Amino acid sequence: MSRERRNQTRTQSKIPLDLYDLKGHAVVGEAQCINLSETGAQLKTKKPLKRQAKVRLHVVSAGKTSPLQLAGKVVWTKRRPRGFTYGIEFLRSWTPKPAAN
Repeated sequence: MSRERRNQTRTQSKIPLDLYDLKGHAVVGEAQCINLSETGAQLKTKKPLKRQAKVRLHVVSAGKTSPLQLAGKVVWTKRRPRGFTYGIEFLRSWTPKPAAN
């Protein structure tokens, strides 16, 4: 039996999102959030990311005009038969830049 090492409770999710670097350039495109907590998330994608890469999670909810933007860094990665899963730790010191019109 493995011991739970997380400090925060995770909530299961199936939220689709887009992944960008912190400057706003697409790094993966589409991804899916598997679970989420106050301090991080687990994502799955079809494309690889490097460990310690900093990413921006861009989530658009139905009916919302402004997307939710969160920044984080990849803290672990696992290769899966149909892609990759990642542990993302949210960054506390990041302010999103307004989208260009």
